[in-house]
Amino acid sequence: MNARSTSTHIIGAACIAIGTIGCGEEPAEPSAATTITEALNSNQGCPAGYPGTALQFDQFSSRCSGTADWDHTGIISPRVFSTNDDSFYYAAECDTSASHHYIVGISARTDAARAHSAKCATTPHQVGAPTSRHYLSRANSLLQPISDPTSTEVSGNWLHAGEVRAECLHHEVVTGIAQLESGEIDAISCNYTQVPTGVSTGPNVPVTCQRLDFNFQNHCTQGCSGGSDWAFGYYKNTCGTNQYIKAVAKKTSDGTIAAILCCNF
Repeated sequence: MNARSTSTHIIGAACIAIGTIGCGEEPAEPSAATTITEALNSNQGCPAGYPGTALQFDQFSSRCSGTADWDHTGIISPRVFSTNDDSFYYAAECDTSASHHYIVGISARTDAARAHSAKCATTPHQVGAPTSRHYLSRANSLLQPISDPTSTEVSGNWLHAGEVRAECLHHEVVTGIAQLESGEIDAISCNYTQVPTGVSTGPNVPVTCQRLDFNFQNHCTQGCSGGSDWAFGYYKNTCGTNQYIKAVAKKTSDGTIAAILCCNF
């Protein structure tokens, strides 16, 4: 692995890479990956106990469905990173092939704002096939970080200064998330879902949402302690019942995860 630096690293389309408080001590490092893939590296597949078990994606990929290289394929140029990109990406991806799962929570390490794992929700909302991928490493012609997409259907600006976001489109939920080996959040995968009966479906209708920050505290609008602690020893942000993650924000200073946006079905 290459050593990291804080210098900005740029990648273009022609340069597609090969290849809770009081929750206890930091867990031990995981064992070596059993399967090595060219991209979304070190894929260990769907963990035992899923969906009760979270999908770790800070040292290897945990993917319960899909084999597509969605962090490299269709790369948008230019892209800019706060850390060095050495082609190693780790991802968490819920089972959408049969179980219609989607991400409802993300945990982070207690010693750094590095994302650790994702929790998948099992409440059926007819989540379909992947429909779009969005990147938190996009840049404009001046190589300044920008959000993807540049516009949002969520009313008001929910971002803080020094942040960019990747956001799913209308009728989409986050089902996968990827980060560089260095810990920089890089991409989300979005799947189509039906809007439940009684919810307006117009593309410009404001969506009721709630921002949950990664600030070394738990933010759980549904239980995440005791028997509901799905990532023991880590800080957790968990959306409420009948909510989904619509967007993820990262800090442009170091690329670490800044917040998730929980929206109502």
